[in-house]
Amino acid sequence: MIAPNFKSRDTDTRHTRTTHGVGQRWGHALSTILLTLTTSCSFAVPDALVDELHTTLATGMADAINAGLIAGGSAIVVTKNKVLLRGGYGHAELATGATFAPDNAVVLASVTKPIVATAAARAVSLGLISFDDRVDTYLPAFKSVSLSSGGKPLPAPTIAQLLSHTGGILGNTGRNAWLEALRERNQKNGEPPPHVINAMVVDALSEGYVYAPGSEFRYSGLGFNIVALILQQVIETDDYETALDVLLFDPLARKTLTFRPDAKLVAGMPMRYNLRDNTLHPAGRINPRPRFGYINAGGNLVGTPDDLATIVQLHLNRGRYNGKTIIESEHLDAMYKHQPNAHDRGLCFRVGVVGDDGRGAYLRHGGASGTQLWFDLDTGIGGAILTQTPARQTRGLALRLQMDLLNVTRKAMGFEPVTRAKGNAATN
Repeated sequence: MIAPNFKSRDTDTRHTRTTHGVGQRWGHALSTILLTLTTSCSFAVPDALVDELHTTLATGMADAINAGLIAGGSAIVVTKNKVLLRGGYGHAELATGATFAPDNAVVLASVTKPIVATAAARAVSLGLISFDDRVDTYLPAFKSVSLSSGGKPLPAPTIAQLLSHTGGILGNTGRNAWLEALRERNQKNGEPPPHVINAMVVDALSEGYVYAPGSEFRYSGLGFNIVALILQQVIETDDYETALDVLLFDPLARKTLTFRPDAKLVAGMPMRYNLRDNTLHPAGRINPRPRFGYINAGGNLVGTPDDLATIVQLHLNRGRYNGKTIIESEHLDAMYKHQPNAHDRGLCFRVGVVGDDGRGAYLRHGGASGTQLWFDLDTGIGGAILTQTPARQTRGLALRLQMDLLNVTRKAMGFEPVTRAKGNAATN
């Protein structure tokens, strides 16, 4: 059994240097770009590679800002135990001229999903669940459920199928009407999370499975809500966040990650923007979330580049953090292998550069708010790109920037480049 408590991480700030740059957008001065770079890593990363990462990202961000695709953004690139690049670019809010800083918390959207999946992997390592467990082991609402078209009851989906979007559950398309009604009802009534999520499960399954569990892929945030409910149950708490605190956030000495940002945190977040008719329009900030009420475990986390770097480094270190094992490597390996009928998905992650053992080396996940998290087990480098303009509206900008950084490192370290996979860059 893995011990549940771990020391907080020590930060090595040796050999850092800071650079500044200023650009222009529509005649307005861009914010100062602050990059913290270090070349002291667990293996030799040449200064030239760090400089190329800096130039690649600064150029890509500046081009996107000057083209009016985004107001600003942030990024971080790390090795197993060091930060190579940490930067803020452009504006957090155009109207005020506030700079987009690398310590700004942002809406992560579906970058929430790999964090929930990683928490599930820790629950597996602790012996609390198995990826192969069927959901009705924990949630009786899944017993005796048939297809919406009728027929005999089908076996309930497994946790692995929910994490790979093959669980037979209603996908994101077509869910909005009942989800909005459920959210409104429970926010009005102030029901605590177990009641909210149980109601959601019952609502979702009241007409049966959309397809036989395991038989096809439909991208579904609801599946991750159900996984989070199971984690909540095995940790014996009444809230998603508490379950993730115990499983992941506390062992990793969380800084900001939360499903329930308070008013102070929200006030410091960058403005979200919609890009319409080649113009950025303010979309407002999210509302503070109370202790009780609906949250989406597949998309409601708020966090910073530093938070995501910690998740990336946990994976790069094969489940170890601060010198101690948090997740057994075999349970991470299960996340990195293609799942049946799941397109190029593992357990949550999109999987690329697959080796003879079936394990992918390049893992990534994106969010509709314009966010990307990735890591490359070949190079031992990963990171995150965070913007706050929807990825659909920017033609997958964060993914394009992320792949530029990925291939800069792969080329420099003697690995074949990765071509962009076909798929929906906006949501995954």
